[in-house]
Amino acid sequence: MVDYNPLNDSIGFLLGATYRKVNQLTTLRFREYDVTPEQWIVMYCLRRNERTTQTELSRTAQKDKTTITRIIDILDRKGMVVRTSSSEDRRAHYIHLTEKGRSTVDALCHLERSVMSEIAAGLEGELMGVLHQIRHRVEQILELEQTDGQS
Repeated sequence: MVDYNPLNDSIGFLLGATYRKVNQLTTLRFREYDVTPEQWIVMYCLRRNERTTQTELSRTAQKDKTTITRIIDILDRKGMVVRTSSSEDRRAHYIHLTEKGRSTVDALCHLERSVMSEIAAGLEGELMGVLHQIRHRVEQILELEQTDGQS
């Protein structure tokens, strides 16, 4: 039997477990704003480009269209975003942050940066650079695999 334990040796499992822990901490810190990290990243993308369609937002936020629709519906109910119809294409809707949405995303940007700084403080010296190099290399490998798989 091979001495392989996916709980300790699987890159996907290890990255996923780390992501979940960071997400849990961020969720806890965002709680008073009634916004999840998943909702915040969509709001952040809207803050950077305030005139965008759901399709563009899906691409920018790296979320599928169904997830974007669900998040936009929730943010709309919370008064954080509004939809407006496109004058060029009646099928397209632009998503905009409301004033409440803008002030919330601005506050959460500072809070998220604070959470990430807490985590990064434990990565002294060159470890942060090594983390970025590893993440970049794993993404390159995965992109090559996806390219090869489409051939």
